[in-house]
Amino acid sequence: MTIPAETISQSNIKATLPPEAVAESGALLKNAAAFFENDKFELGLWLSGLKSFLNFRNHLLAESTTTKASNHNWSKELRLCYTRLLVCSRLAQSLSKTLKSQNTIRITSDTPENQDQLESIEIRGGMTFREMAQLCEFLRDTIRMCEAQLESSGYGLSEWLAFSRRVSQSLEELEIVNDLIQSAEKEGENFLPPVLKEALNKRPVISQPEADLRTLLGWFAKILRWLDVVSQFHAKDEPLKPTLLILTRVYEQAQEMIAFANNSLLRYKDQSSPIFDAIDCAIYASSIEIRRVFRSELSGITDIREAPMLYGRIETGHSLLYDSVQQTIAGFAKLIDPSIEATDLFPNIKTKLACSMILRKEVSQLLLTIRAMEADIETYPLDDLRKRLSEFRESGMRFLFYKDVETVERFIEEVLFTSNIEDLRSLLHRFDAYVETLLGQINMRTVLADHPYDPNAAD
Repeated sequence: MTIPAETISQSNIKATLPPEAVAESGALLKNAAAFFENDKFELGLWLSGLKSFLNFRNHLLAESTTTKASNHNWSKELRLCYTRLLVCSRLAQSLSKTLKSQNTIRITSDTPENQDQLESIEIRGGMTFREMAQLCEFLRDTIRMCEAQLESSGYGLSEWLAFSRRVSQSLEELEIVNDLIQSAEKEGENFLPPVLKEALNKRPVISQPEADLRTLLGWFAKILRWLDVVSQFHAKDEPLKPTLLILTRVYEQAQEMIAFANNSLLRYKDQSSPIFDAIDCAIYASSIEIRRVFRSELSGITDIREAPMLYGRIETGHSLLYDSVQQTIAGFAKLIDPSIEATDLFPNIKTKLACSMILRKEVSQLLLTIRAMEADIETYPLDDLRKRLSEFRESGMRFLFYKDVETVERFIEEVLFTSNIEDLRSLLHRFDAYVETLLGQINMRTVLADHPYDPNAAD
């Protein structure tokens, strides 16, 4: 029998404490509750990422072929799971200690009967101490299994599939895992800007398309919440490889969202409505962005050993997704309240737009400079070229994605120190092609969607 915690009286405890002690204990409990909710969300987030990462269909192999998968060394994926299982174990133990410290004061004696009563007290989300203990035990056992398997010299596809099936099945059987994931995802669905929340509360739902729009907003908010955790890794300068579990879950969430949206669109009779157009365009754009990120930027990323390249690929993929989701939410918000601007929802959009506009202009000017020298390499003043390259390195280059900085830096260094005309001609031709491609990538940034490129503006 599960006993709600609220039914156990604290009146005896309060009666023995002075008022200031009661107030202090209340503040401590409030702080503890905040830490509890944070740990609970983080645990649900990592468990959701772990479940998605263990799904073979989600893996970011360079080539999605049986041959590639069978030759792949899966010890990298195993080690990633191992590091996150350690984090999950720490969070689960922290939750257990917090819950026990908050609830044992409700038990007046330490008899076996009261200990059984404590284990079956219902805690937040309907979980019990016994369920938390089962989760902690599962995590400890799985960590030991990982440690044993990591000691082996090779770790192939068959070993990975056996491990992932076993752990996935255990995760499915533990009800508390699903409760924690659902709780985290419910919190994610509320990760909408206050301005938009207020507009949604004021506007009644008068049709099925509007209800679907709200559901999609919740989905995009949930994806944004997961991506926000990746942003925190960036901000704290922490290793980004563990965030692949979060990004794998984002991939699954996006696929589920796209399937829901497509099914919704098939039911609409009025295909000329603004909501139909908005959902159709948003899902089409999301499909392209998801494919671009997960089949290009993040493809084969577990095989990358060089930290700068790994950082650059994850940074680029994350930025593309984050900007796309923000712009989609801003577009949906216009349907709820036309007076809402994207910058009202996400103030950082204004900064990103300004930086992208500066970058595009400077890259355009750089391309014109390179082509001017190519056309007249014999007489073009080298000092002007070197001055332009130095200016770009000091200004516009800081707005590039990390993965592009090294390449541009290398081109600039070679141009500045190449004196032979024929070598310089060949170098400029390659630099021209690269900068032209780079300009195309910049123009594809989501924040520039409403600001089409005008080549004449670079003159």
